Amino acid sequence: MRWLKGKYAGMSIRDKFIVCSVIIISFLVLALIFSTRFLVTRTVTQTTTENYMQKFDIVSNNLLRLFASTEQLSNIIITDSEVQLLLKNMNSFNAVDKMNQKIMVENYLDFLDSTKSYNQFSNIAIIMNNLDVVTTNKIRTRIQEELAVYRMIQEEKPRKTWYDFYDPQASRLGDKRITFAKSVIDYTSGLSIGNVAIDIDGDILTDHFSELNYGERGSYLVSDLNGNVKIRSDGQLTGVFKENIGTESFFAWAVDHPGKGKVFRFETGRYLITTTTLDKLGWVMFGIIPLKELTEVGDQIIATIYVIGFLALIIAVALTQYLTANITKPIKVLSVSMKRFGSGDFNIRVPTQSNDEIGLLSTVFNRMIAQITELIEQVKSEQRNKSHFEFAALQAQINPHFLYNTLSSACSLIAMNRNDEALTMINSISSFYRTVLSSGEEIISIKDEIENISSYIQIQKIRYGDKIKYELDFPPDLFDKKIVKFSLQPIVENAIYHGIKNTEDGTGRIAVRGRSEGNEIVLQVEDNGIGMPQETIHRLTNGTGDREGKSSFGIRSIDKRIKLYFGHSYGVAISSVDGRGTSVTIRLPSIYGKGAYSYVESSGRG
Repeated sequence: MRWLKGKYAGMSIRDKFIVCSVIIISFLVLALIFSTRFLVTRTVTQTTTENYMQKFDIVSNNLLRLFASTEQLSNIIITDSEVQLLLKNMNSFNAVDKMNQKIMVENYLDFLDSTKSYNQFSNIAIIMNNLDVVTTNKIRTRIQEELAVYRMIQEEKPRKTWYDFYDPQASRLGDKRITFAKSVIDYTSGLSIGNVAIDIDGDILTDHFSELNYGERGSYLVSDLNGNVKIRSDGQLTGVFKENIGTESFFAWAVDHPGKGKVFRFETGRYLITTTTLDKLGWVMFGIIPLKELTEVGDQIIATIYVIGFLALIIAVALTQYLTANITKPIKVLSVSMKRFGSGDFNIRVPTQSNDEIGLLSTVFNRMIAQITELIEQVKSEQRNKSHFEFAALQAQINPHFLYNTLSSACSLIAMNRNDEALTMINSISSFYRTVLSSGEEIISIKDEIENISSYIQIQKIRYGDKIKYELDFPPDLFDKKIVKFSLQPIVENAIYHGIKNTEDGTGRIAVRGRSEGNEIVLQVEDNGIGMPQETIHRLTNGTGDREGKSSFGIRSIDKRIKLYFGHSYGVAISSVDGRGTSVTIRLPSIYGKGAYSYVESSGRG
């Protein structure tokens, strides 16, 4: 990616125009292709789904009519007088009468069988309560093979029920069937006196499903709700589906979305699946057609778009070359002028030859040269100001008056044989000035600044005793951050001399704290001294003077030095309540250095 950016940045504007034109046209062509493919696929899917759902409805309606005619036939049979006579009196008939009556019923069933249409039903059986069975001629010789089925029907005595005995793996046609069974009720007693069972073999069902036309490569499947395939026409999907499709991804979707269509991917490609249910049997019908067969017309459209897009690309490159040749000429003139300006020729000016964007650029470039010349003078002026503030800070660092008072106090302590305190004071003043000098560096670590004010406060505590209580609290992650040298000590000094010493008893507390706020550092010096009115705060922050009139030593000097080094977003802010204390806040950028130490120091708390 970086290589591509560098390559693009090194191109001429003319080449960039050509590259951008190629990219844009290619993007539009690809977008058109993908959108066309999407719309074609969606439209064909919806249209095909609706078309095949109509075919499903036709098959489903034909089957429902078949089921209705079968149920109607059962009603005719169970109300026949000869059937009723046989079932009512099967236990009272003598053997001859019973045989004669069975023959009459058999003749009746054979008559029904001979007058039926070819795809109406396969067999009829009348099951007596003692499992004696009367059937049509087709299964009369294999009644013993069907006794298990008849026993189940006789035991359940169904009011009216469809049974799924369809076994697609069976070799015998009679095992590929569905059966409608209904109990025969004695009109006098209201009790069940037998059952009638009507079979519909698989060839009849297959004839109905064969009406489905799924194109040259389409297929259909029929399964039960457990996924067991009953009837199939796999087409090109032969061997793809097992005898049970219950684990296939499309099966659960089909059961939950009857009457819908969706595209699924199989081993041989993407296929549109349409589905509906046969509620009477608990069966699901699936239509499976290759999506490629449906989208052949769309693929031809997309191929045409490819050709048109390629021709558009060639034309766009030719037009771009012509247009950019006219556009880039004045840009080249401007580019040459910029190079001369970059080499230090501040007297260069670009002639404005038009009022278009290039002419505007030339005008702005000429104006920019004038502004840059003015800014150079301004930078020189700021550098002079910076030197002035650095000099002022250096003057504040070495305060002879403070040094004299400290050494005088040390001598007094020695005279009073308080040598330990004198030694502490001398060590503190040594540490203080070592930090102040800092090898001439103006930016130091916050840790060094903390050590500076710690030494300063230690000296003042020896001088003023328990009148001053202080607290230094800084998290260790601030120690490596950077600060303008001598930012905190003058504020602490002002807190002692102008805040605490002027209280009634001359005692007080100073707290110096630091914390991180996002990408910034906030340092605070708080005291509980006499505070100051708002007018004084205004004078301090606007540089009109401080409490001693020493502007180079005041808050304004610290604020300007911080802004000079870190920018105008940072600096010093003062808040105070007259008679209750003052809080001075310094806001700095979070700049890292080296090292990490823990520093939380306090003294005289109470």
